[in-house]
Parts: sequence; structure tokens; C-alpha cells
Amino acid sequence: MATGSRKLIAVVEFKQRIGPPELEMGKTVIDAAVKAGVKHAVHASLLAASKLTNGKVPLLAFDGKYSSQHKAAISEYMLEPGKFETASVVSAGWFLENAFDPKYTAAFGGFATTKDDEGFLTYRVPAMGNDPESVPWLAVADDYGDFVHGVFLDPEKWNRQYIHGVSESASFSELTAMFQKSKSLPRGTKHRPYGANGLGLQLLENQPDMSRFPKEG
Repeated sequence: MATGSRKLIAVVEFKQRIGPPELEMGKTVIDAAVKAGVKHAVHASLLAASKLTNGKVPLLAFDGKYSSQHKAAISEYMLEPGKFETASVVSAGWFLENAFDPKYTAAFGGFATTKDDEGFLTYRVPAMGNDPESVPWLAVADDYGDFVHGVFLDPEKWNRQYIHGVSESASFSELTAMFQKSKSLPRGTKHRPYGANGLGLQLLENQPDMSRFPKEG
């Protein structure tokens, strides 16, 4: 990291495809930023679900598959006194872009690119668990950078704050209805809830517990 940099946005991959564990990578990035004299830092992070729910709902994406991979632990390390003049955490909601990722469309029934046998774009996913249902959607490409930019415009105001990166909250049914309206689809879209057991896909390892998280969090 170049000496003279004043601001850092730390984004660390949690799936550990290559390289060291996430916590080790995160600490390396933060230590390098401190050494370079960075004054203001933002970490793209997630809450520790198991901590929020007293261990009732651990989640791979929120807690890491191993204890050394917690995003929350990186945030805590960044927030330690003496590292930065200001440090903030900006979380990410449910990526709207996932609806156009082939891995996710295949796992969740085809929405929003592949029609089912009846000609519908169907979103098959367990109900979120809160009542009324509300999913914290995030348009990453359009909005996440704006959230971070807003923090950096007034870093003292947001110092040591946890900011929820959410573009709009809506149920799965509301999302599919809005998509249908925006695209003027003649055949339409639908949300079809289904049980959270027996999903059988590694991609969906989070999903059964994700649907319970709003009840326990």
C-alpha cells in the first residue's frame, strides 16, 4: 500500500478459494494500511450471526466456516484503538445481482433469467422468517459504493458505526412482482416458498438458517 494514502475500503473474500484464511488476510490488509499512514478505514463486513443469536443460528457467510475466518473478527481488529482516526463497518444486504448469477438462478428456481416448465420466472426459496416478511436487498453495483462514499465524506460522524448497506427492503413476492412490472412480462413471475430441509446444494448451505435468522437475531 502506497504511503500517503488516507482512506481504505477493505473487502476480503470469505470463501477461501486460495491463500490464507480470511482473518489473516484481513489483518494483513489493516496492518499495511496502518503502516502506510491511512487515517480513515471502512470494512465491508457482516455481523457475527452466532453472537447475535447466542449461538442459535450460526451462518457460514456471517461467521465463517472456521473461527479464524470471521468477518466480524476483522472488523473488531480494525476498530481497535490506535489504528485509525476513524473506522466504520458497512455491511451488505442480499445482493440483487444474485438473481442474474447462473449459480444462484439454478439454485433458486430460475428467477430472474430462466423460465420454469410453466413459463414462469420462479423464485423458489424458503420464507425469510420475519412477519411481515422483509428482505434487506442491496443493489451492489449501484448503491454500495455510495454508502462507502457517504462515510468518507464525513468520517467523524460515522466513526465506529455499523452501517447496514440496504437499497430497499421487500418480501420475495414483492420483489418478483416489481420485476414483472418493470419488464412488462406477459407470462409473469412468482415466488414459490418451499421447505428449508434437504436442499442438497453447497451453495445453499446458508439458506435454512438464513430463514431462521430474523426470528432469533
